[in-house]
Amino acid sequence: MKAIRYYAPGQVALEDVPEPTPGPGEIKLRVRNCSLCGADLRIVRHGSHRMSAPRVMGHEIAGEIVDLGDGVADWSPGDRVQVIGAIPCGSCAECDRGRPRMCLHLTAMGHDFDGGFAEYVVVPAKVLAVGGVNRIPDGVGFAEASFAEPLSCVINGQQLVGVGPGDHVVVVGAGPIGCLHVRLARAAGAAQVILVELNQERLAHAAKLVQPDAVICAADGRVTEDVLELTGGRGADVVITATPAGEALEEAVQYCAPQGRISIFGGLPKGNSITALDANVIHYRELTVVGASASSPEQNTRALEMIADGVVEVADLISHQLPLERFFDALELIDSGDAVKVTFEPGTPTTVGDEIVNMQWVNIALDGLLTETEIEEIIDNYESLQDRPLLHLGLDSMKTMGVILNMESKLGLEIDYEALDLAEISTLGRVRSFIDRRAGSDAYTV
Repeated sequence: MKAIRYYAPGQVALEDVPEPTPGPGEIKLRVRNCSLCGADLRIVRHGSHRMSAPRVMGHEIAGEIVDLGDGVADWSPGDRVQVIGAIPCGSCAECDRGRPRMCLHLTAMGHDFDGGFAEYVVVPAKVLAVGGVNRIPDGVGFAEASFAEPLSCVINGQQLVGVGPGDHVVVVGAGPIGCLHVRLARAAGAAQVILVELNQERLAHAAKLVQPDAVICAADGRVTEDVLELTGGRGADVVITATPAGEALEEAVQYCAPQGRISIFGGLPKGNSITALDANVIHYRELTVVGASASSPEQNTRALEMIADGVVEVADLISHQLPLERFFDALELIDSGDAVKVTFEPGTPTTVGDEIVNMQWVNIALDGLLTETEIEEIIDNYESLQDRPLLHLGLDSMKTMGVILNMESKLGLEIDYEALDLAEISTLGRVRSFIDRRAGSDAYTV
């Protein structure tokens, strides 16, 4: 099988490796989706003291059970599941105190155990023992389910600083984690959510997706002044620094409201983690500065529920769904700022072959079989398909409603909207979004 293996900082390779076999208490998954995380980029470039080489990377995993080890109960081949990233032992002093994130023996998929950047992965018995395997609800695609791991970390971060109704919240960093923070804060009842980002293009893209109440480009050098102006001079009740920049943390202290809370969500680079905070400001304003690391199995379960219920929309944050063979292209996409969230679909065809062309075009489901680029390639190379309408799209795992609109305009495809099956859209919120975007049509009832 194909897998992305880490050997040392800067030494990562796509390799053919033997398929793993589940041992007692373990399950084997066919990986249907594994998303790229900022931590993966740091591992590629700087390594990790927790990793022994060679190691298959990837910890945001969703897949389908294909085999069970001896003694595994309550699971069956064919079950669709999502797996936690951080694995507590369940029995140390911190776990006994109800703090599994602080487990003295914490391990992780893609670090201590082979992860999901492969066609198959074996989930260790200790993951099952702590409730770390979750059934994916009907109507939730694998790509969306893989978001449960990062969303669970966001849930943990916001619980630690108590984001709630009426709060004025500033999120620093417009990457996928920052976007999740904006949406979760909104779901928690925040009165105002402000998004701050250094890169103007990334800020504009993220703002279009998650629609914060206001945006501030940090490159203008007026973050403190702008936050104070937007909050009527009071400052932010909560500041979440979802970026690896010490300057963002230092500045957060200056515009945090009295008794405000600051979440250090983004860790700082190794060797550059010492930063200077104004202790007098923290003292006299009675500020609280809190770290946030990983998540618990319970928070992971809650994240998947929130995705399924449409409380936090994630599908439109997926900008690229790629085959594993394009792993290194994905790193460049992240570096360039051209991607929001990149997910990998191991086993996805990398070229347009007869097995795709011979499919009935009217039944193509964009849940991992094709990327937008591959659709363009099909259209460009097979004139016989250009006149065929897309009568049905499988929106179960659709990466974004925008892709449908792009296909209609950019690719010149005729889409029969009246034939789309709204029952396949996973959340009511997405149904409403769909109807809003097609305003004027009387073909839909909800």
